[in-house]
Amino acid sequence: MGAAFFHEDDYCQVEVLPASARGHCLAEMGRIDEFADAHRDGAGFTDMYVRGEPPVPLASLGTTLQEWEAALGPLVPRFAQVLTGYSTHREPCPSVAGWGFSDGQAVFASVGEGGVVGPVWLSLNGVTAERVGLWCRLLRSLPRAAELVVADWNSSQVVPLADEPAVAAYLRGEPDAEPGAAADGGGM
Repeated sequence: MGAAFFHEDDYCQVEVLPASARGHCLAEMGRIDEFADAHRDGAGFTDMYVRGEPPVPLASLGTTLQEWEAALGPLVPRFAQVLTGYSTHREPCPSVAGWGFSDGQAVFASVGEGGVVGPVWLSLNGVTAERVGLWCRLLRSLPRAAELVVADWNSSQVVPLADEPAVAAYLRGEPDAEPGAAADGGGM
């Protein structure tokens, strides 16, 4: 398949992380939401919040590009090249692999030393009702999926990949897709 593009601002905005980072993500999402409310000014903001790094990065699981290819390859094509940039500027990302149907429906994975994968981020724009099932299978096929969550920093949701109904609800755009998210401050 050809090249995929992700805007530099979308890097890790919908991130795959170890499930052990869930509490950190929910707490950080709460801080981000409070900061946004305090600094909202019409259509913009008066200050910028820089979120912290997760305490346990995905790379700590030690999964490899070969494992990710084996999991994703049968379900979705791999892009020949991944590009990033902004506006009309594009530049190649030689250490990023990508699989998907388009720029807007893709899995992107940074590949480090020894082929170890991490971070991984998703582009899930325009997932149709017909593709929700496929995306559920795709996400649940990721290496060590039962130990992973999707942290959607845009919608303040953390969705465990081990919970198929929650993953499907999230992909359908249902608020508070994670059961109990609103009760502990992590929902929308």
